[in-house]
Amino acid sequence: MLRVDNKTSQECCGCTACVVSCPFGAIKMIPDELGFKYPLIDNDLCTNCGKCFKDCQFTTSYKVFNNLEEPLVYAARLKDEEKLSQSQSGGAFSAIAETILAQGGIVYGVSYSKNFKVNHCKVTNIDALNSIKGSKYVQSNLDGIFIDVINELKNNKLVLFSGVPCQVENLRKQTERIKTGRLITIDILCHGVGAPKIWEDYLHYLEKKHSSPLQKVNMRDKLLGWRGGIETYTFNNKKKIITESYLYLYFSHFIQRESCYNCPYTSLKRVGDISLGDFWHWEETVHKEFRDNKGISLMFINSSIGKTLFNEASNMLDIIPSNTKECMQNVLRHSIQPNIKRKNFLKDYKKNGFKYVAHKYGDLGYIYKIKIFIAKKLSTIKQKL
Repeated sequence: MLRVDNKTSQECCGCTACVVSCPFGAIKMIPDELGFKYPLIDNDLCTNCGKCFKDCQFTTSYKVFNNLEEPLVYAARLKDEEKLSQSQSGGAFSAIAETILAQGGIVYGVSYSKNFKVNHCKVTNIDALNSIKGSKYVQSNLDGIFIDVINELKNNKLVLFSGVPCQVENLRKQTERIKTGRLITIDILCHGVGAPKIWEDYLHYLEKKHSSPLQKVNMRDKLLGWRGGIETYTFNNKKKIITESYLYLYFSHFIQRESCYNCPYTSLKRVGDISLGDFWHWEETVHKEFRDNKGISLMFINSSIGKTLFNEASNMLDIIPSNTKECMQNVLRHSIQPNIKRKNFLKDYKKNGFKYVAHKYGDLGYIYKIKIFIAKKLSTIKQKL
């Protein structure tokens, strides 16, 4: 009988669904050299029932749970200017999450731990909502989260779960037997998940270089506006730096999980009740609104449940109807492709560490240096105001 450990690294997204599905507790997740977790099966406990393999939804034949034939497409952003400036896109997630919390529901999203590791967590009040806002280009730790969601649903709680498509789809598969209709999902338009170990090494490198522990991380600071998002890092010694070293490696497709280069979810066949992303290339549409570089969320409404929640949250949003032609981007067409130098990058990283590969593969050249120079000047001016 086939088991999940028969899958290759290209066929495992690390979602933990197999851990939840195993009736014998025979599976646990173990990190590899890059921090990506893969299932390890205890042969003394495994009965070779094959349930873990059957339940895995990381496949081109994944089950579609949504009931709208075509997504409803919108450009949206928060009416609240202060909250919009603090968001890293248009703030649509904030409006949706606040709506759920106001109804006594629970929201699951991705947060930083004290040492800036990236974990999924549960939020039950608006005061804690900021912890799960913002972009985090690192694979989140899902240990125990699916079980927690299942238990909350069994207690008839209203639950909103946000994550990348492979996480959302596999959670929906694990909860389909719970017929409460109380689970609402958001899938994020995804460029792949970054390596937790490389992220950890990067932060250690920064702390050593600047002789201080980190206090705050912002992976998409709007200092240069929404389209010019940059990384900013604030340290306990009050020093603040501006860089793009990690995101350059990420968007150059050096550091994503192997399965991200083989993702079945990069299409308009969305897995969440709602899909969220950035509405890139908005300036190429006929619309005259939202052209101030403050941020625009792209929203797909994929189900009747998603439509109801969207309507409930819409009083907090400025909304413009759109269509799939206007919003089309590569992550809706095909998987990302690995950088042609990725194998060499990984060999160099494992042998020489982060600093070496950041220097060898992460030089963004003259345009990058100008961008960082301008950002630093703007930061200095703002501090003096």
